[in-house]
Amino acid sequence: MSRKRAVLQLENAPYDCALDSVDSYSIVGPSQADADADDFVSVSNGILIDDAGGGIYTPKAPYVARMRTAIDSNSRAFKDALSDEKIRKEFLDGAKKADAAVVKAFVKTNSSSALKTKPKGFPADHPDLELLRLRSYTIGRALSDDEVCGAKGAQRIAELLAAFEPWVTFCNSVVMPDQAASDEDEEEEDSEEEGSDEDEEGEE
Repeated sequence: MSRKRAVLQLENAPYDCALDSVDSYSIVGPSQADADADDFVSVSNGILIDDAGGGIYTPKAPYVARMRTAIDSNSRAFKDALSDEKIRKEFLDGAKKADAAVVKAFVKTNSSSALKTKPKGFPADHPDLELLRLRSYTIGRALSDDEVCGAKGAQRIAELLAAFEPWVTFCNSVVMPDQAASDEDEEEEDSEEEGSDEDEEGEE
């Protein structure tokens, strides 16, 4: 069974409610040249959506190292990103807003590619050893036909995509900080240009 990606567009939101087209299934993997975090919905039989999620899946070693450095130096930011209410509700089995519960759910999601022992360069008694062992950093969930079929199906997918956007943004800020900073600068420039246009209109 082939796996494909459903492309969504959204008016006045990060993603659209209209199920637009079907393209190749896409999530960042070890063969990717870059390690930017991605979002996806997977499709089988051409139209039915199996699951939705986002993050970084088995990136190359330099990017795993960046994630581990972020965990070692500031695990609070890592855990805070995962503690987002919508992320916990939709992708972490409704985990309570407590570090232990959030970490346990996230580690379970990414356990298939995790190291069995501690990574090189970190002590065996590191307080965040479970996170340091990981080599994938994704969140996701399976979807039933009832959730995605019918008039409200596309809206539901759009809601899920918007829900995990904060996690994708956080991952990108770690593995591609220069790109994240560039995106922020572009947003500020766009905002300034809009303000300038409004001033010119007011002068007229």
